[in-house]
Amino acid sequence: MRIIHFSDFHLQGGKILKLHKINAEKLLDALRKVNKQKKIDLVVFGGDLIDRGGESFSSSTEGFKTFEEIVLLPIKSELGLTNEHIVIVPGNHDKDVSLLPKGVDSLMKSLGTETKVMKFLFSDNSANENMKGMLAYYAFRDAFYNGIAEYSKSETDFASCLKLQIEGKKIGIAMLNTAWGCTAKSGEEVLLGNAQVVEALDTIEDCDIKIAVMHHDISALIEYDRNAIKQPIMSNFDLLLTGHIHGDDSNYLEIPSGSSIIRSGVAGITVNNNDETDEQYKNGFHVIDINVDMPSDVAIAKYIQNSQYDFGVDKAFGEDGTWCPNKRVFLFESLENWIKRTHQPYIYITNEKVDSYIQVLKNPSNKIVKIVAFSGYGKTRMVYEAFINLDISKNCYYCNAVNGDVAVILKQFNVRCQKITDGEGLIIIDNCNGELQYRVLQDYDKFNYGHIRLILTSNAVNERNSEAKIKEIRLERDILRKEVNDYVDDNIPERNSIIRENIKNIADGFPTMALSLVDEFQSENKINIHTVDTLIERMVSHDTGLTDEQQTALQALALFQPLPYKQGTQPHSVYNKIIENSILLPLASTDANYRHTIVNTTIEKCRNTFIEVGMENLNVRPYPLAIWYVNKWFVGCGNQMEELIDYVESLPESDSNLLKECLCKRLEAVDDSPFAKKLVERWAQDKTFLSEKVILSDMGSRLFLAMSPVNPVAIVKGLLEFFDKKDAEWIKSNVQGKVRRCYVNTLEKLCFSKDSFGYGVQLLAKFALAENETWGNNSTGQFIQLFNILLPGTQSNYQERVIALKTLHEKSSLYDELILKAIGTAFKSGSFSRMNGAEKFGFETKLDYYPCSNSEIRSYWYACRDLVLKLLDKDRKYVDVVSKIVEERSYYWLDKVLLYNNLFLPIVNRVVELRGHNWLKLYNNLFRLSLDEDYEKEYEETKTSIKELISILRPNDFSTKLYEAWMTCQMDFHLSDEEIVKKHIEIFEPLADEFVDKHIYQNYDEVEKILCLDFYIDSCFFKRLQHIMNKEEMSAFYSNLLAFVKKRNGNCEGTKLYQTIGELASRKETESFLNDIYQFHYEKLYAELLTKNEDNELSVLRQLEEMVVADQLSIDILPVYLGSLKWLSAEQAVLLLPWFTTYIKDYADDVFSFLQRYRFVIQPLVKENLEIRSVMKKLLLQYPLKREMKLDAYWYSNMVSFIFKCGHDEEFAKCLNAKFMEEKNGILDGKFVNDLYKILLSKEYIDCVWTDFSRAFYDDNYFMFYMNIRNDIGSGFGFGEGFLFKGNDERIKELCLLYPDKVAHRIAELAPCFEYKGDGDDRKVTGFSHIFVWLLDNFADDKTVLEGIHTNLHSFSWSGSIIPYHERNIFCFGQLLNHSTSIVRDWAKECLESEKKELNRELGNEEFDSMHYNL
Repeated sequence: MRIIHFSDFHLQGGKILKLHKINAEKLLDALRKVNKQKKIDLVVFGGDLIDRGGESFSSSTEGFKTFEEIVLLPIKSELGLTNEHIVIVPGNHDKDVSLLPKGVDSLMKSLGTETKVMKFLFSDNSANENMKGMLAYYAFRDAFYNGIAEYSKSETDFASCLKLQIEGKKIGIAMLNTAWGCTAKSGEEVLLGNAQVVEALDTIEDCDIKIAVMHHDISALIEYDRNAIKQPIMSNFDLLLTGHIHGDDSNYLEIPSGSSIIRSGVAGITVNNNDETDEQYKNGFHVIDINVDMPSDVAIAKYIQNSQYDFGVDKAFGEDGTWCPNKRVFLFESLENWIKRTHQPYIYITNEKVDSYIQVLKNPSNKIVKIVAFSGYGKTRMVYEAFINLDISKNCYYCNAVNGDVAVILKQFNVRCQKITDGEGLIIIDNCNGELQYRVLQDYDKFNYGHIRLILTSNAVNERNSEAKIKEIRLERDILRKEVNDYVDDNIPERNSIIRENIKNIADGFPTMALSLVDEFQSENKINIHTVDTLIERMVSHDTGLTDEQQTALQALALFQPLPYKQGTQPHSVYNKIIENSILLPLASTDANYRHTIVNTTIEKCRNTFIEVGMENLNVRPYPLAIWYVNKWFVGCGNQMEELIDYVESLPESDSNLLKECLCKRLEAVDDSPFAKKLVERWAQDKTFLSEKVILSDMGSRLFLAMSPVNPVAIVKGLLEFFDKKDAEWIKSNVQGKVRRCYVNTLEKLCFSKDSFGYGVQLLAKFALAENETWGNNSTGQFIQLFNILLPGTQSNYQERVIALKTLHEKSSLYDELILKAIGTAFKSGSFSRMNGAEKFGFETKLDYYPCSNSEIRSYWYACRDLVLKLLDKDRKYVDVVSKIVEERSYYWLDKVLLYNNLFLPIVNRVVELRGHNWLKLYNNLFRLSLDEDYEKEYEETKTSIKELISILRPNDFSTKLYEAWMTCQMDFHLSDEEIVKKHIEIFEPLADEFVDKHIYQNYDEVEKILCLDFYIDSCFFKRLQHIMNKEEMSAFYSNLLAFVKKRNGNCEGTKLYQTIGELASRKETESFLNDIYQFHYEKLYAELLTKNEDNELSVLRQLEEMVVADQLSIDILPVYLGSLKWLSAEQAVLLLPWFTTYIKDYADDVFSFLQRYRFVIQPLVKENLEIRSVMKKLLLQYPLKREMKLDAYWYSNMVSFIFKCGHDEEFAKCLNAKFMEEKNGILDGKFVNDLYKILLSKEYIDCVWTDFSRAFYDDNYFMFYMNIRNDIGSGFGFGEGFLFKGNDERIKELCLLYPDKVAHRIAELAPCFEYKGDGDDRKVTGFSHIFVWLLDNFADDKTVLEGIHTNLHSFSWSGSIIPYHERNIFCFGQLLNHSTSIVRDWAKECLESEKKELNRELGNEEFDSMHYNL
């Protein structure tokens, strides 16, 4: 098929029209000759038919008509073509921009995303001001193609298509419009719109060859549009024809994913360039020949205009005037040309090692160099970088041998080599397979091509070079991993850290993958693992070298992330089970040995290339390759999932759980696979798959969770169909534990997706009705979360969420309370948070819905309001719930006039109708708000209504006035202390007067309310009462107080009775009241009230003590007294502390709790007063440690330490040690304050305590004491030097030698474990500690000593990896293999084997986690 491609005629009227006619005639002459050589099938014009919208003509219409007359009609006539064989597209000059009104925003400005472009293209935009300039062209185009069956205009009216039969093949031509958004602005970026491309592809889908024609090149499009259409065009069209730049710019476009296209970028035929001297910008056209049986076989001849305006072949273009873009497969082109035409859109990722390899390529002494690496690892780019900046001789050639015929390439190789006779040469053969390499090297030697350098590249990573003469560069898997990861970090913002890690995991160190994925994210704001499918397919085709059965085996291995492979030296049982199963491994043979052989040979062939083989696990990589194979498995799986579930559930529990975990982890990542989507849809409609057996199985629930990102709509519909038939009680009883957790997590994910939200929220609500979990993220919590205005955990907008609530309301009244909880959450205006996880769909991270405006939020709230009112009308039992919602949200609603009038008032008015005016909590909120200093200003529009509401809701009682007074005083923070006191007096004294004048003290109900207030009543209120109330009034008041006490049977804790009596203590009536309390046998209350007025002489304590002695009180006065004393002065403390020594035995906790509470008073006294210090030591020594210790151990230890800081005291140290040894010699007690031995075993006190303390090691009577202190005085749960071992080595050794059977093994359990050198980060273990070594030298024959050392080494806590601990032990035990004692050597060897075994186990665990979680 032959195509003529020309463009940019820029036809003008007037005198210059004559020159245009000359160009048209010269063009026709050239086409006549070309047509004689070979019949022209198609003529393509790339836009700009006229100049500047036809401004030199009477109208654009006249200009288009003239172009048809002088250009198109003569071409049709001469070549014998009909209109369907002539292709025209508009250019920016074909749009009359003079019709654009001044001030109209350009489409570039108003449209800012591909989504908006799509909406514009599909909308009725004929009246749009920006589109008026295109109407004349549209009319010309439609008239030109009118009545042609092969022509179809797109639904958008922008693009159009032709479908032709040429040489027995169906040819589809997409005529794309890049002019529609243009303005008069020079050099502006333009718009195409991916919708045009998609529509066109849909129209010409059935065509054998697809050609895209558009005026502007892809590079001229605005960035977001360019990024959107680049992949679809390059992946689906065989040829791209462009114009616009008035210069020849043809090339072979290729992107890292592997997609490519041949682009013919033709110069114009404009009179302005008739005398152009620059070869690139001379007027010209292209003759394009396409092999219709092999569309990639294209030859392009370039014709340019000479000084006589005639057109002839440009011999400098391609090979002798013809460029064959894809014949680079088997033809050798000059290296200079290859470098010039090679487009490298991305930076080069390199490092020092790779740079050294580039130097190897440059070095002429390296005659034969071979680069071996995976596809996509940068072999070709390395060659490009090696020669891009060098002066290249004419004897340098490049050949891409991928898919090429070996015989043809070899022939051309010899032709090139034989022509290189004048000096040295260079031949590069890219993608050179094994056979081609063998034959090239054979001929290289045979024909003595030693003056020519050879550079070969190969994907055969599993093959090793055996040719000594070849300098091999092998790019190992991880050679660029760091640099690739750094590139990702540098190009993905830190706020997208999850995307960063995902790209790193997918790319797996492959530069091409990383570049493609970063590019996609930057343009699409998301990543798609299938972006690199073309590269993966190239790997599968060229890199693996596997048979079909081995490909099937690799497919099965890829299903698991990772696959448990080994258990020690034997195959893992899970590995065996997978090989045995015909669903997981669908080989034709059922012979177990044969199946194992296939899998094992596959592993060995792909080891450390496509299969990462660890100690115990294996993992197919890179990640996209594994997913590619998983998708293949999905295609062949069919409807066998239920059978597979049965098989997995029948396995031993440990194997079953491991297999499920690894399989489901891998399945999470296939969400972009159309095969997987369809298969999941079939499963979700399969009644056997939706059976109780599957649904309630552990694997079934895990599979639903894993597959929910694959096809969320299908999954949620299937689950809803099943669970809708079950009532809440069935779900509550049957869906429990891990299975329920899986389904709640599944529904959380399904509700996140906008597509599955409507169904998911219904099912989640049903689970909430059947709630059987108590934690926050249960089904109820997750349901309520969905209705937050921010961070809701869903993509669904507010309208969709309101519809969900209404649907539930109409479905059943059982959901009403749940709906109100959701609405309460919807009304929240701040403090939003949610747990991460549900937003992750494979490698896509979905975003929570975010409102476009405040008005959208208000509309959501108004809809919720209407639902609240509807529920209140339905049943008044919801009044309390709604009241609480209003109370919690009222502050935010009150200062926003729209929310106040439209949200707050309608709900409040309805609640007040139902409950009456008794709404104290709301009144308190409103009154508190009215005191805000900014109230008058911030609540300008609502304050009048708020005041009216306050007056309506205000309770008519005295306690309300006290509350108002208290709240008013809370706003005093800006006043001085003197001003605060004055203001409080001004507020509370009038209330005290009113309390008396209006005889409120006589009203029991009012008095009871006052006593039950939960805020502080200022003391000036009571002082005023004390001053103004006469005896009768006070007696009446106390009469009500006594009635209050009687009503509560003396239990008045938490009431204002204590404050009242305390403030009125000086009145004689108070004494009478207390006597009444005593007479009614409220002894505890009597003692409490009496104590509130204790003096510095402790008169109350003495009185209470005397009453107890006289049998006038039967209560334990000390706890009551200490608990009621409202303050402790230094004078009181001096008297009280000695008194405690009498009671410490029976009231230890009460005494020490009191001492702890007033430590800031007591500690200064202990420091300054020796007598008080002596008393405190006595109290500390008397505190009974044997009993359960309620005292704060830290405070006890702190007080003891404080006493030691006050002065050296050996006697106290000795007594304290004796106390500990005696009293902590019972049961194990974790509350024991062991850190005091840091003091007692220090050099200051060790001499005085050692004799007694050392008995803990050899005297069995102190065994429990030893057990209580061992972890603090020794290495404990670590390896360091405990208190005992700080400078006491000789004492310890002496004790061991005196009591070898008793002491040595205990010291082994406590001793520091290691010796170190260096400090900080440079601190290194040099071996076991000198104490360990001494013990081994002296007590090697004591088995308990060896066991003690072993126990010590393995008693520790840690975070992070435990592997370094085992490695350290292995290092130290290794040093003992040469010990002088055979017992030690044998023991060390045994320990060494044990440590290695544990190390391997931990390595296997960490290896599993690393592969499983992509760490």
